[in-house]
Amino acid sequence: DKAKLESDVLGYNEIEIARQLTLLSSQSFRNIRPHEFLNKNWTRDQKKTLSPNIVELTQRFNNLSLWVQEKVLSGDDEKERAQIVTKLIKVIDACIKLNNLNDATALSSGLNSSPIFRLKKTWSRVKNSNTFTEIQKITSSEFNYRSLRELILTLQPPCVPYPGMFLSDLVFIEDGNVDYLQKSEIINFDKRRKISDVIRKIQRFQNDLYSLEGVDFIADALLGLSIEQM
Repeated sequence: DKAKLESDVLGYNEIEIARQLTLLSSQSFRNIRPHEFLNKNWTRDQKKTLSPNIVELTQRFNNLSLWVQEKVLSGDDEKERAQIVTKLIKVIDACIKLNNLNDATALSSGLNSSPIFRLKKTWSRVKNSNTFTEIQKITSSEFNYRSLRELILTLQPPCVPYPGMFLSDLVFIEDGNVDYLQKSEIINFDKRRKISDVIRKIQRFQNDLYSLEGVDFIADALLGLSIEQM
């Protein structure tokens, strides 16, 4: 049943979990249409109509991050919580190896959240914490996601980038540039070019499919993850 599926998600092999996360997120990412990135559509009241696929991917990102927190806190003691954290770090590492930076960032943000990061006794039992230190460097939002941006430049598709950094670029362009040149009806084509450049960077990663095999019962479990009130 659904509850059992959810509780057993981390019982699967970490590489297979990462593969199924990657297939799900890749499909959602590839579904995003260029117009969804225009005019900050994903921030508007009508965002579910204007940017449905961005909203879907963002909601899944947030749910995954919150689920990580809930999952770790569900451990009965420090030993069990450490086992959960250890497994999640292995999943994140596998996601990065698959160029799935979206889910790697989502899972990492869950482990970095204050309710989890402050569990010092739990972290002292985590044997792969050094791996997570390296993951934190990659997924950090510091300096406008500099590490993620540098990594993406080296990657070849298929890849699922973290869309949040592109969305922040688009907000910066929208807010910092007028639509029309001062005191005229002349379109600010420089602004349009900057927006187009960002969208082209995104589209570079939307054309290539992963040659991974879907495993329905794992995918269903991942899609069915729910967030209980914490």
